Amino acid sequence: MSVVVNRCARCGRSLGTFRETTRVQHCPTCETWLLVHHHLTLLPDPGGLEWGRLSEWEQAFLTSVRQQFAQRGTLTEKQQEKLESIYERHI
Repeated sequence: MSVVVNRCARCGRSLGTFRETTRVQHCPTCETWLLVHHHLTLLPDPGGLEWGRLSEWEQAFLTSVRQQFAQRGTLTEKQQEKLESIYERHI
């Protein structure tokens, strides 16, 4: 097994030098991005059948963070925590 510089599969950032692996790896920034993207993808969309299961506050929050994530590609740590809480309750 040779020693290589592993890179993030999403952004290409160096993950350091490790033994060669076949496992897909991501940097911490991309791991967070992928998790947020996963949560936003699986939570209900406006107009969808499941949208009514969310409270009005959750609906407004999801609309807002979806827009922010689409524009900036990031959420604050507090927004991520709240998103995960909503995800855990509804999925």
